[in-house]
Amino acid sequence: MTLFTQNRADANNIAPQAPTPALAYRHWLALGLFLVAFLTPRLMQLNHFVNSDERKWLARSANFYLALTQHNWVETYQKEHPGVMVTWAGAAGFFWRYPAYVRETPGEFLGEGLDLERFLRAHGQRELDLLVAGRILLILMGGAALTLAFFIAQRLLGLLPATLGFLLIAFDPFHIALSRMLHIDGTESNFVCLALIAFLTYLLCGQQRRYLILSGIAAGLAWLTKVPSLFLAPFVGLLLLLEFGQTWWQTRQFKGTALLHAIGIGLLWGGIGVVTVIVLWPAMWVDPLGTLGKVFGYALIEANGHGKPIYFDGEVIESFANPGG
Repeated sequence: MTLFTQNRADANNIAPQAPTPALAYRHWLALGLFLVAFLTPRLMQLNHFVNSDERKWLARSANFYLALTQHNWVETYQKEHPGVMVTWAGAAGFFWRYPAYVRETPGEFLGEGLDLERFLRAHGQRELDLLVAGRILLILMGGAALTLAFFIAQRLLGLLPATLGFLLIAFDPFHIALSRMLHIDGTESNFVCLALIAFLTYLLCGQQRRYLILSGIAAGLAWLTKVPSLFLAPFVGLLLLLEFGQTWWQTRQFKGTALLHAIGIGLLWGGIGVVTVIVLWPAMWVDPLGTLGKVFGYALIEANGHGKPIYFDGEVIESFANPGG
């Protein structure tokens, strides 16, 4: 019996039992500890710093908000990254702090320019206030994703390993820095974490469909955030192939139904992710081929190296494709 089938058999043979009060208390205590650890360092002093890219994402969020209110769905495409979940949070920040923006704005603003800042100041608004509003919503979004992942990880790993592991995530300096900005990388990592933990729990803990659905949704949210998260698709396929291969190695019998079952699981998982992308990105409603063409075209170009100078290892590098040259 393989590792996968052994775990599923164990999970299926155990009758569901109501958690004891002591166990439930420990779970809620662990959840509270994680939330305090995750939210506290990320919500402190959000108005004390600005990342250079956040100015661009604030402008893209403003454009996204305007496009939504005008039902101009094609303009909800703002960047090839594509950063859709970031612009959702930023747009919600505008709705929260400056709902009159859609009535007063002259139109879209370029993310690379300073026109948005000048416009906001002329209308009595501070761009930092709107940036902080978007940051708060993005932090809460990431906290919700990791809280779900934490609860699922308790079943996959046990209460103590899951608590320790997620406390390491909560206090990781690099993750703290990225996840408290109106930016794509921290948000992408949160959704990727949830997608992987949910799918592994699906495979190893009885193939309960709710974990498969949750993993597919989280994968779609990650794809909406940044293109590199597409690695989830071949990774999930590899996990399914590994499960099928272990079953074949154990029995030395090729079962076509088992292969079809694994393919069906992968297609269902991917389909849920694709539906999530379509539902939450209005540009996909009206121009799916054009939108995807711009996203993947940009990804192929960026695969050849960072096109702008960067600071690396104590010096300015003109092309990241050759940092030592």
